[in-house]
Amino acid sequence: MDSIRRYPLAILLLWSYLQNIHGYDNLEPLRRALQMGAKGDFSYSGPTRDEILGDLVNAAKSADKRLHEHTVVSTHRNTDRSDIQAPGPVTCNGGASKLIGTFVTPCNQSQSWFNQFAGPTVSTAKVSKYGTSGQCHTCSDTWEVDYTEYSNATSCNPVPGEVYAKFNLQGDVQYFDQASKPPLTGMTQTSWVTNRSTWYFPAGAIGAQEVTSYIQSNCPCGATWSPGKWINVSAKNCGTITSTWYLCQMLRGDVTYGMIEWTPHCTGYQSSPALTTKDGWTYPVTSRVRTLLPQSGVTSVDDCGFELWNAHSQLCQGLLLRGSPTTATGAAPYCEGCIGIECSGCVWRYLQEFQGLSALWLHNATTAELWTTCCPCSWAVAESTVGGYGYMALPC
Repeated sequence: MDSIRRYPLAILLLWSYLQNIHGYDNLEPLRRALQMGAKGDFSYSGPTRDEILGDLVNAAKSADKRLHEHTVVSTHRNTDRSDIQAPGPVTCNGGASKLIGTFVTPCNQSQSWFNQFAGPTVSTAKVSKYGTSGQCHTCSDTWEVDYTEYSNATSCNPVPGEVYAKFNLQGDVQYFDQASKPPLTGMTQTSWVTNRSTWYFPAGAIGAQEVTSYIQSNCPCGATWSPGKWINVSAKNCGTITSTWYLCQMLRGDVTYGMIEWTPHCTGYQSSPALTTKDGWTYPVTSRVRTLLPQSGVTSVDDCGFELWNAHSQLCQGLLLRGSPTTATGAAPYCEGCIGIECSGCVWRYLQEFQGLSALWLHNATTAELWTTCCPCSWAVAESTVGGYGYMALPC
């Protein structure tokens, strides 16, 4: 604690730095477990509060003096939201105590989680989807998170052969009380359980063989684990597992705890999950911003009429199939190779890149307006027998 009091400014700055630059987010325990497993250390069972504070203290001791020249910002999120698109006429339940809908993060460049030593720089993207039973506040709802690494170091383009590594987690989420004391005031105590998951470890990655061999010996959960193949896991097939390694605990469906926060900007944040409420419900919210996709509810192909398809210099036709005057590929062919909710993130990021050209198409439309305007036409593209774009049936 003496070190924490000694470096208060650096602690605040480093927390923001780790969160916004290095992605110290809600998947941090999994990233760290993979990193330690690749070194042959399978003792990691999730972070403690002291470990997280220790990380910050150690970083503060060696922090670059330039950090002290910056204005102190929020300890749990970036206050500059100039890159976040307002959803226009589309509403969201910002400020609510549940996450509902599909959330996407920007494309990010980093070293692979699955190849920590000599791996290439990859592009990474996460998409999360939260459903609701609509019954009661503490009733079990559904969640899904998709994390993909693309071998293209400059773009999250999921063309066949570009996926370097991937996992998809699905399960149940429950919401409990909202915190009443700062700095967590208004944030919701939450728990997650993984019921099923899909994994792809890159063949030839340093450490991937080490990790998959350990899982095969200690927590295979009815699957055969090896790099270079798709692995599907169900928690109900795990049986008795004695390993305390974080990934084994997650595979068998152990409960993890954390905090979530809504903002009026239709964005969500989440803390790093832990295996106890003592830790998980006291961590700050540290994830990168997760932007809620606009939800108009319009998915009928009948709403994609001739006027919408061809108006505004063939706006939706250009966006979805042909590309803009300066891009050769529309969203559907660009995102070919995506799987499940990964596709929603891919199309959203495509529209964000496209937005700079929207003055030529739809009166400087925001990304959210482009999404809601052309979403019915994405369903028309998905149902078409030409192109094989079934993945374009997006959550409008």
